[in-house]
Amino acid sequence: KYNSNILITKGESGMTLHEKNKEPYNIPTVAKEVYDVVGAGDVVISALALAYSSCFDLQKSSIISNVAASIAVGKIGTSPVFQNELLNELVEESGKIKSWEELRNIVKELKFQNKKVVFTNGCFDILHTGHTRLLQFAKKQGDVLILGLNTDESITKLKGPTRPVNSQDKRAEVLANLDSINYITLFGEDTPLDLLETIRPQIIVKGGDWKSENVVGNHIAEVRIFPTIKGESTTSKIEKMKNNC
Repeated sequence: KYNSNILITKGESGMTLHEKNKEPYNIPTVAKEVYDVVGAGDVVISALALAYSSCFDLQKSSIISNVAASIAVGKIGTSPVFQNELLNELVEESGKIKSWEELRNIVKELKFQNKKVVFTNGCFDILHTGHTRLLQFAKKQGDVLILGLNTDESITKLKGPTRPVNSQDKRAEVLANLDSINYITLFGEDTPLDLLETIRPQIIVKGGDWKSENVVGNHIAEVRIFPTIKGESTTSKIEKMKNNC
């Protein structure tokens, strides 16, 4: 309408960047504790101008300004945001573990760049070669691999009270160190359908003896099957350890 790029700040709802010829880019808030919002808008403008004049594009500049504002509102009164605070927070935010909303925006941008996004999901409780080979296969199907990781609560519901062996934080930390995975997000539902509806990848990879038409989300993306490796499962590993005790 205005033939301009517009960044809209929305308080606790984060920001939305409207760039010419692009889909709106939603940036969720990263504030952990809010003490004082006075001056937050000034921080956004200052950080945006600094980042953009330092040759960051508008999207990255907006993300940086959002992080700067989240630091500012965590202080009492009008306070400066120091370089080390911003850098530390940006390192934390740039990791592989993302929210659904963050991934929705990331996938939109990747599609705009003609990148192919692949999705797979699972518990990944005790990592084994069956897992790593599945992930390597999945990554080869496209450009970017997103892993939907079951929460602890959902695994207990699916597998029983003795599972998971490793907490979701530990599982996510280990998986984030695998080169095959670009992004990780948690889901607690019985199936990843809601997550798939949110991020809308182009390819879904499923391990096991599945038929494509029976895989959740087959109406959203193309399904590709990775055959099960005999004897390679977390359950079999646990049983083997029990028998050796």
